[in-house]
Amino acid sequence: MSSTPLQSQQITFTRFIAAITIVFFHFGGDLEYINNPIFLPIKQYGNLGVSYFFLISGVIMSLVYSNKVKLSKAFFRDFYIIRLSRVYPIYLFSLIVVIFFTKYFWRSQLDLSEILFSVFLIQSWVPGKELTLNFPGWSLSVEIFFYLFFPFLILFFRKIGNRKTYMVSFIIWFITQGVFICYFTEGSHLLYNPIMHSGTFIIGAAFGIFLKSNADRLTFIPPNIWAVLLIISTLSFVAIIYNAPAWLALSHNGLLSPLFLIITMSLCLDRKSIGRAFKIPLAVFLGNISYGIYIYQYPVKIFTSYINDKFGLRNWNAYHFYYFLVMLLIVASLSFIVLESPIRDRVKKLINYT
Repeated sequence: MSSTPLQSQQITFTRFIAAITIVFFHFGGDLEYINNPIFLPIKQYGNLGVSYFFLISGVIMSLVYSNKVKLSKAFFRDFYIIRLSRVYPIYLFSLIVVIFFTKYFWRSQLDLSEILFSVFLIQSWVPGKELTLNFPGWSLSVEIFFYLFFPFLILFFRKIGNRKTYMVSFIIWFITQGVFICYFTEGSHLLYNPIMHSGTFIIGAAFGIFLKSNADRLTFIPPNIWAVLLIISTLSFVAIIYNAPAWLALSHNGLLSPLFLIITMSLCLDRKSIGRAFKIPLAVFLGNISYGIYIYQYPVKIFTSYINDKFGLRNWNAYHFYYFLVMLLIVASLSFIVLESPIRDRVKKLINYT
């Protein structure tokens, strides 16, 4: 294993881009210009940001934990506590907000089973319950599934060696894509099933091991090469979504992972130009609040819609959308500063984690 540091911090800002794209995908459909050919891909394929999240989660977790995983109760305890402390508190808070509005402002009946599925983050595991209550939470349910098997995955990879790791992870990804493509139907549970997304996460984890193992050799390549590769791969992605080939409709569960991995590697290794720009404090901060942007999008939309209704502003036009977007950024920023960072630091201190 190489000790050469990879600039994984440069990936952080891409999470912000993905989160904002998903928000436009969910709630920007009524904007007048969204049907313009320039913006239409956001409306149609903004959900690709979720599969990107899963891929990046695998890459980052592998970079951080691949040398730390141990077959011990202490490690497993600390790992699960750390991971849950990062995502669960504000997820639960956002869920409570949605339940409150559903019960006391919409006067709608609540299904106890849906509440329990959501509280225990298993809604994506149950067909027909994936999008209950705070519907973006389905992806957190998938992420929890990844957390459960990640330490075992790394131990398995360590046992079989790097070359077999790359081969096995590609085969798993290929199989999950094949099953999804063969059996996909509109609204199918396969869109949200954790197993169908596991190939994306696993190939990301294997790629993290590849980056870490080959950091010395990769960082020896001139940075400008990585900048050029980043531009080419990004333009390739843009060309794909604007040309919208028929198979792109089947890309929700990670079909574009190889291209995303090239973009990720280029960003990690581009120590100048674009990579440097992605490391500025503002870009890193926006990346850090991306989880809040994602998980609070529906509660904030509910709240701003309620305010609009209260004052008779019922049309969800561009003005209201951007008001909602600004409010979402403020809430996500405050959440990161007041809740996420303090909770994370406190938990690490309590379990003496380094």
